[in-house]
Amino acid sequence: MPTIVTVGGVKTSIECETNSAVDSTGSNQEISSDIPKTINGAGELGDVNAIIRHFNLDPKRASVVLRLLSDTPESRFHWFRMDGRLIDGLLEPIIVTANSDIRIANFQTSSSTFLVVSKSARPHTASENDKAKRVKECSSIKEFIIGLILDHKGILSAFGIMKDKANPSNLVIISKYQKNGTLFSYLQDHLQVNQISLLMEVADGLCYMHSLTCPVLHGDVKSHNIVIDDDGRPLLTDFGSAAIRDPITLRFPYRLGGTPRWMACEAYVPSLFPATLFIDSYAFASTAIEVFTRKRPFNNIDPDAAVIVKVVVDKEHPLRPEGMEAGELTDDLWKMLVKCWEFNPSDRPSMQEIRDLLRGMLLSID
Repeated sequence: MPTIVTVGGVKTSIECETNSAVDSTGSNQEISSDIPKTINGAGELGDVNAIIRHFNLDPKRASVVLRLLSDTPESRFHWFRMDGRLIDGLLEPIIVTANSDIRIANFQTSSSTFLVVSKSARPHTASENDKAKRVKECSSIKEFIIGLILDHKGILSAFGIMKDKANPSNLVIISKYQKNGTLFSYLQDHLQVNQISLLMEVADGLCYMHSLTCPVLHGDVKSHNIVIDDDGRPLLTDFGSAAIRDPITLRFPYRLGGTPRWMACEAYVPSLFPATLFIDSYAFASTAIEVFTRKRPFNNIDPDAAVIVKVVVDKEHPLRPEGMEAGELTDDLWKMLVKCWEFNPSDRPSMQEIRDLLRGMLLSID
């Protein structure tokens, strides 16, 4: 049965299967919401038809998107990629960031139990108004939807979403736990790694995101936002700063997120240049510095404000690693990284160019 969605006052019928674990009311109910036209802005979740069409979502995933983009109470559900339930895990977060808490829990199916990671927005404060709370919720929904629509071996896909029991107005994003941790911690624990292979795999994941009909900008590429699976393969994760290029204007939102030291000049000062996919090229080069040196970019400069001056005012980039830190870094690769840090985004190489160079290096080694 079709689901009826109201977008901007216009009713649209979309064929979607009902996920029995999600909705017991039937898939023919009318979901009415006033959905803005883009998925990227603060509090703007997107045109559901564009999302489903451009990302070729299967019926079950489309059904999840439909209900998340609805303002009706029954749309606030729990959904997982497989039948099972989340068993309460650690009460205290293992990681606390400025915007979120990350915990470990167990997911139990009829035949097995395995670890998952839950990410929830920091609890609402008494000073937050309804708009601020809605913006925070929209940010979680946007991050989950992007994690849901991406389907690639180099990306940690979203596993589920649910209400925060402690703070019902918050949403919790669930992903599978990766015992090898982040790329940053993996590099500290494994001194003998194939640096070029790791970088090529990361570049391949970004190429996939950039090659979609509506390209997706990661927006916060760094070693802490890459996890390592059981086979030693890097997986891109954390899409809190990600953005989908508008299919009409062909632009990304004016203001994006990111992390100082990995951010391009236009991410600091949006009036310099429009946001483009080359923001990821810049951050990838800074992540490469982490892979070779096992240290953050501009590691010799503190605080972050001084790094911003170096990037925006002095137009400088990280120094070339030398000696033991140089690892597998070649002259050709260094030249490519330097191009990635160009002040003008149009002078930077695409992720496809970067990946092709890395792939060629691997083939020459073999």
